[in-house]
Amino acid sequence: MRPDGAIDRSPTLALAAGLLGVTSIEGLAHSLVKRAMLPSGRFEAHEFGQNDHSSASAGGIVAGIGGIPGLSPQLVDPVIAAAASLVSRSGEVRGHDRNPAAGATNWAMSQLLFGLLQRAVVARRSHREITGLLVALVKRQDGSGGWPLRPGEEPSLVYTFYPALALTRARAAGFGNAAAVQESLRRATDFVEAEMVDASVMQRLLALHVVEQSRGRSGDTIDTRRLLLAQCLNGRGRLHIEDEPIFNYRQPMWHTVLWRPLLYMCVRHWAPPMGPVNAQLGGELLSTFDSRQAAWLGPSAAIDRRTGVSWASALALRAVVGLSTDLTREGISAEQFKDRAHSLAKAEYEYDVVISFGGPDRVVAEQISRRLKAVGLRVFFDKDHQHVLLGEDLAAYLHSTYFTKSRFAVVLLSPAFLASKWAGNWEWHAVLARMQQQTRMRNACPSSPAR
Repeated sequence: MRPDGAIDRSPTLALAAGLLGVTSIEGLAHSLVKRAMLPSGRFEAHEFGQNDHSSASAGGIVAGIGGIPGLSPQLVDPVIAAAASLVSRSGEVRGHDRNPAAGATNWAMSQLLFGLLQRAVVARRSHREITGLLVALVKRQDGSGGWPLRPGEEPSLVYTFYPALALTRARAAGFGNAAAVQESLRRATDFVEAEMVDASVMQRLLALHVVEQSRGRSGDTIDTRRLLLAQCLNGRGRLHIEDEPIFNYRQPMWHTVLWRPLLYMCVRHWAPPMGPVNAQLGGELLSTFDSRQAAWLGPSAAIDRRTGVSWASALALRAVVGLSTDLTREGISAEQFKDRAHSLAKAEYEYDVVISFGGPDRVVAEQISRRLKAVGLRVFFDKDHQHVLLGEDLAAYLHSTYFTKSRFAVVLLSPAFLASKWAGNWEWHAVLARMQQQTRMRNACPSSPAR
């Protein structure tokens, strides 16, 4: 492995290091791997320093570290080789140190399979282990198409998430019987789609990610994306989804937590990185990094935890590199992104921009709205809110939207605007009142920056 002081040669890794305020992503990854890999090919189950193995955590670690492009083979290859050694010839995985039988779960098998399929070169070296895991996992699929935590228990959307993603990777890499893999994946995707109807917003985000990975993007999934992203935000544009504990009551000793910041990897391609959901999730990936521990404390960090969490740190590091990739593609600096994330975390406004226009100017207004949304701004454009406007007192609703809920207003001044009952009257009066209020505030506090 490279030493901790390694230098990142990739611009993407260098930007990721700047986002976290560390010297090097290679060095940080080396530090995490050093603490995560235990003697005898084992992996730290949860908190560093516990000396307790878990194959599910091993899957998260190998998926995280192995999924970061640009890391050296000297660092990544031993991690994947150690993870492969946890798999028997029959595809069974090593259980927890403390309770081996309870630890060998479908969750662990699927995470390991997903992680081992990260890199094609290494996957070929682990062909026997991957094939064994794939065959065993398909055999364990429930008659409903989903996976339970353990055979004989109730299948769920959460436990089916990693098996379905692993199958998409196996299909792409050509592992296993192609027809069998495709049929298993089809049934899994059908199960996930059916389950997402009554699921929480967080679980529906996971489900849609599976559907798009399995079947590709379509008009229906794009509409569902928009709906789910909107449901992630409260009335002020702040995230209102929480970490979600998942318990298995037939085995009360076992539980996991769906950790909110990691959702970035599911939704990163659904909207620009400066969009309200992506910027806040990305901001949390950065703010939850503990520089003293050089690790992430993971979910439920409010408890008195003094060390990092193995799987959470590996997956969060991968997500930060994904964020860095997205920012690099858009030409956004670390400072610009941090400013955006910070402003959204303390948002006073429901919308960044509200557009006021007369009816004949709608085409121009819609073009402006699309461009503003494309760079990640929250825009109030009446066409997007018809379902709300139908049940409201329009005068009161529009005055509130233009006067208190929006940070900036874009007004298309034209004869049509001035002749409009709504735009030329209620909206314009609200904009003028807002301008007068801000002028008074600036005059009272000359040192305050103007918005």
